[in-house]
Amino acid sequence: MATASTSLLPLTGTPLDAALIGAYWQLDQSRTITWALGDNETYIWSDPSLSAAVISAALGEYEKFLDVHFQYIGQTRWNTSPADITFNIGDSSLLGASTTEARAIFPNLSLADTTIAAFGLSRSQYQHAEGDIWFNNDFSAQAFQYHDKGSQVFYMAMHEIGHALGLKHPHDDGGTGHPTYAQVGAVDSPFLTVMSYGTPPGSTMAAGWPATPGVNEVSALQYLYGANRWTAAGNTSYQLTATSPFQTIYDAGGTDKLDVSTFSTAFVLDLRPGFLSGQASSARPCFGISYGTVIEDAIAGSGADTINGNDGPNRIQGGGGNDSIYGGPGIDTAIYRGLRSQYVLQQSSTSLSVSDVSSGRDGTDTLTGVERLQFADCILAFDTAGDAGQGFRLYQAAFNRTPDKSGLSFWVHALDTGTSLHDVAVGFVNSAEFKAVYGAGASNAQIVDKLYHNVLGRAGEQGGTDYWIGKLQAGTSVADVLANFSESPENVAKVAPLIGTGISLEPGFFA
Repeated sequence: MATASTSLLPLTGTPLDAALIGAYWQLDQSRTITWALGDNETYIWSDPSLSAAVISAALGEYEKFLDVHFQYIGQTRWNTSPADITFNIGDSSLLGASTTEARAIFPNLSLADTTIAAFGLSRSQYQHAEGDIWFNNDFSAQAFQYHDKGSQVFYMAMHEIGHALGLKHPHDDGGTGHPTYAQVGAVDSPFLTVMSYGTPPGSTMAAGWPATPGVNEVSALQYLYGANRWTAAGNTSYQLTATSPFQTIYDAGGTDKLDVSTFSTAFVLDLRPGFLSGQASSARPCFGISYGTVIEDAIAGSGADTINGNDGPNRIQGGGGNDSIYGGPGIDTAIYRGLRSQYVLQQSSTSLSVSDVSSGRDGTDTLTGVERLQFADCILAFDTAGDAGQGFRLYQAAFNRTPDKSGLSFWVHALDTGTSLHDVAVGFVNSAEFKAVYGAGASNAQIVDKLYHNVLGRAGEQGGTDYWIGKLQAGTSVADVLANFSESPENVAKVAPLIGTGISLEPGFFA
């Protein structure tokens, strides 16, 4: 059951205020909002099955990202409907003008009273107006010829549902003193919010309109009603083509992939939440990623693409063309289809160039903030200050030898997935090989002496030797002392020439 608000929410002082009107539904534990098709003296729904299917699909786009369930209860009379939201048909005499496609009533008693009065009605005539939506028959008669996702009427339905849930237009204050988008520095675009009056370039009544609510709807309405934690909670692959209508991707979890490999022209692919992606030459984006959604992996097409990673670990396959890939924070991997020997690498202080010597395959890419390269036969890790470098140095320090690729790959993967350097050091210290190198019953002095010689390649100075022996005697573990030697500035500088051109790892550990 849902109850319309009797008061308006206070301003948050955040950009959310530009999206919200202040009205909202109060929901019980069922999180259910009921809806119906309303008939009146002049207009009835001539094809209720089709109309209900279109409206249900539009409501479903909201249900994907909200902790709300929309329940259809059938056809009813418009002014005595028991539903929370009733979808009605009126005309220009009621809605004000033939250019008014539809009108929604906010879920608030006082705001609804204002709309009832504008309709020339009283509360006794219209008992439950809050949340109701009216389509203009002067417009709907032609619009409902085209009702698929991506059509203008589907967009219009989502727009009015947004009002019925508590959203306002981005260009006005809603009559409640809320800021406009411009006042909070936000962009008023139909690709960011279905509440926009903007028209997508190249759109027709039948196609070219967003097929989902925008990234701003997700944030604003989740503030009111909470997030759906079940939508696409597993591993999900999103394959988008040139004919796909614009959509905002909401994904609750898993390891997910965006695939735009069918595009042959330059594409701007952005995995960052709140950003839009599309063909570089087009004013029409193809999709956006909602705030709070994390997409881990991406496959681009054969054009000269620009790809931006997000804050997490991303696996990015640029495909053909000369791509620019920006990894961002996190351990990011660029994936190539050939063997390591089939690529030429050039490093600069800020980027890495990867050139495929095989014509027509992967092109020449420029990578910034990308820590790893995956080839068909190996992974090259360039995060020498991160997990790969720490794993290499600790391995060499513990066993006084160059790490074997399989063992190093295992432990670097462990670090990647949350194992601490301390815990890896504990595993090394407890191993038979460590005991063989440092002595099974070695004294504190013997351990420190071995660390100086094995790790730093020299005898310890008196002050340093005394310090570390004292730490061991005071209870510091051998594992912690080992990790300190391994990550000391002296050892980092000593090992740097060995790993500066990349650390070779086995791909099987990182798939």
